[in-house]
Amino acid sequence: MKSRNVTGITSIFVLGAMLAGSLFAAPARQAEASRLLKEVQSRAGVLAREAAVLDSYTRGGLSKESHVDRLNQVKEHINAIGVRLQILQAIRADVAPWQQVAIDAVVPVAANLAAHTEAAILHLSESGKPLWHQDYTSHVRAISDRSDRVKETIDLHLEMASTGDKLERLRDRANDLEN
Repeated sequence: MKSRNVTGITSIFVLGAMLAGSLFAAPARQAEASRLLKEVQSRAGVLAREAAVLDSYTRGGLSKESHVDRLNQVKEHINAIGVRLQILQAIRADVAPWQQVAIDAVVPVAANLAAHTEAAILHLSESGKPLWHQDYTSHVRAISDRSDRVKETIDLHLEMASTGDKLERLRDRANDLEN
């Protein structure tokens, strides 16, 4: 009987320690998520500009090497965003609800962007396929569109969070004035 009580007390102690640890970890994870979302936002801004330039290449007479170089730059930005999104997905359960929504909103767009980028790279690696081919130009256009959507999605969620924080501060001020 005594061992049951000790086991029960130990279980309660372990459970309490785990909950306390998660309470302390949550603010750190939320701060990390905010930092990562801002990094994605910054990278997405650069990516959107690079993708727009790549899209403009489809209307000019630039060499295949120019396309390959620009597409590789786009790919590097996408990979950098992908690393951050993987970390965000790993910590998703420990972040604020608005951060979870932001992660859930941006991941599918980024995955679609990566798929179009891979398809464009594959097109360029196949010999004999022209740069003006509809498959290639539609992938490049999609890269530009999805790059903009990644940035806009992150911008929107960060702005909503900022607005929510501001609203909470205003409510606190209003309550202080009433008291």
